[in-house]
Amino acid sequence: TVENIKFVYRKLNNYLRIAMHEGENTTHQLSFSDFASTYSINGMMCYNALLTLDRFSVISLSQSYHRRSNIRFRESGKNIIDFLGNQKDMNAIVQAILRTYGSSTYQDLEINTSIIALRSNTSEQKVIETLQKLEEQELIEANIIDADTQINFLEPRDDDRTINRFSKELTKQNKIKKQKLEQMFYLVTQKQKCINVLILRYFGEKSQPCGKCSVCIGKVPQTLVLDKIKDLLINKDLNSGDIASLLPQIDKNNLIETISLLLEQGKVSLLDNHKYHWNG
Repeated sequence: TVENIKFVYRKLNNYLRIAMHEGENTTHQLSFSDFASTYSINGMMCYNALLTLDRFSVISLSQSYHRRSNIRFRESGKNIIDFLGNQKDMNAIVQAILRTYGSSTYQDLEINTSIIALRSNTSEQKVIETLQKLEEQELIEANIIDADTQINFLEPRDDDRTINRFSKELTKQNKIKKQKLEQMFYLVTQKQKCINVLILRYFGEKSQPCGKCSVCIGKVPQTLVLDKIKDLLINKDLNSGDIASLLPQIDKNNLIETISLLLEQGKVSLLDNHKYHWNG
């Protein structure tokens, strides 16, 4: 929302210590996860807010995931875990690294400290501190880079006024996204209209029911199913699996119900070999 964007924008400027009416054409490095956790901002909301600021040319956002920290194990993963003992947080971080990147000794590993923080349920700063302690104990070699996001400010800080100039456009875009989401929700939950027809209508085209989607298959009239089963059994005795494989366009529950009806009516009989025979 507009308020979300304003909140993140203000906190971003405060985090980077940018004063009002300053900051234009300045570039800053930051740890995304540290920024979000500092102000207790939901990670997904924060990320989308930064993307929105980028889209409306308030900032230029660059995620430098290639600038990961480099580590090299000097001991096996097991030896490191044994050394840490009951240090729960550090253990969780090392386990996350081992699960994500493996434990080959004397092999350079590029790790994303932000991902490790998420997978070990801790902060990125704690991950960095753990790596530094492991390096001090000569258990690993580490080249730690604690920034994964680059922000270039394209205009001076002006808080609410900066966001207000595109607030109407943002609200309009959100409305369109909501409509698309509602249409998608309707598509996957409705049971009455051909899915193919609805998809083509979404793109402005017209079509007849396809006869193959889950909705169309569920709508095959029982009289039509009965005729198809009859055509098969007149020529050859078949078991239920054979019938289903020969009539893939018909829902299996529909087939079972129709066969049960035919049995009740005496039009088919079940033989000792578990095959159905048309009685004529």
